[in-house]
Amino acid sequence: MSKNMNRIYQLLGFILFLPFFGNSQQLPVSITTIMNTPHPVYVNEYYSIGSNALQGIITLNDLNEPSWDVRLLITIEGEGIKIKTKQNFIPLSPINLISGVPSILEGSDFA
Repeated sequence: MSKNMNRIYQLLGFILFLPFFGNSQQLPVSITTIMNTPHPVYVNEYYSIGSNALQGIITLNDLNEPSWDVRLLITIEGEGIKIKTKQNFIPLSPINLISGVPSILEGSDFA
């Protein structure tokens, strides 16, 4: 019985300290998307001028880089449909991110 209890304690200790041994990947740019209510019926209402139905907070996490010009690749999926930005799409004016400073995107910023 004592040997079994030791194994249980070892297993519990391993499980408790498992998060400390894991590795995670720190990406240079992160974005958090927010879909505000009420949700629009039509897709164009998400990116129209003055709309705040869809918002994004985008941040350059790499503090070694002063700034980056980035572009968004957006995918919308539903039942039996998938709308995706083309991989070779280059916007007229890229989004300029400054290291460590979050930028808020709304409405027409996604167009």
